[in-house]
Amino acid sequence: MVGRAFGAEKKPVLVHVTPNHRYPAGGRLSALRRQQLISHAQHHGTLILENDYGCEFTYEGSDYPTLYSMAPDNTMLLGTFANAASPALRIGFAVAPPQIARNIAFRIGQAHQRASWPAQKIMEALLRSGELDRHIRRSRRHYLSIRRLIQKQLAPCSRYIAFQGNGAGMLVVLRGQTARIDCALQEALKANGVRFQPMTDLAGPGSNPTGFLFGYGHMELSTARESLELLSSWIQGIVARGFSGA
Repeated sequence: MVGRAFGAEKKPVLVHVTPNHRYPAGGRLSALRRQQLISHAQHHGTLILENDYGCEFTYEGSDYPTLYSMAPDNTMLLGTFANAASPALRIGFAVAPPQIARNIAFRIGQAHQRASWPAQKIMEALLRSGELDRHIRRSRRHYLSIRRLIQKQLAPCSRYIAFQGNGAGMLVVLRGQTARIDCALQEALKANGVRFQPMTDLAGPGSNPTGFLFGYGHMELSTARESLELLSSWIQGIVARGFSGA
């Protein structure tokens, strides 16, 4: 990514990155690649737009410092409380170099698009009291339990289905180990009235990825277990009908 961004003759003015959770596949930017990105940005005067959406829920690997903390003069950090608290609050935040911060505040004032004042004060109280941090830790334990359940429930089907993107966020990408299994599984989901988002909906031009998203941000552990049991039974039914070939 860093090589492609800065490899052209004309260097970028701005680079948008999601270092902690690349949606939907879930990849994270390593420490080495973070440092390479910062070095290139500082050398070429590029602004890094660090989108930290979903950073609260990471389950493996290191907790890296923000790019902003490593290069505050070249980085603008964007975040939201949609996952940590509720999307209904419609509150986000930006941490930016002084001149950019002043410009953002001016534009927001012109557009009259400020978030609700009571909602802002509630969020401030949650931050100051530490309650938001405690809530995030409880939520992380809950989603980690579901993540482990997914691994356990789908382990017997590992010859037929794979999953990725489970290192962060509140979803995994499930895909058949062969194109036939993947297609048959998506057809089984449709036939049973299950609404889902295939990876093809999120693909760029010329790309035709297999798989679909399994989101569990709205689930209790019991609901996730039920869903996975149904999914496993459909996979077994597909395999029994002879769809294990390429």
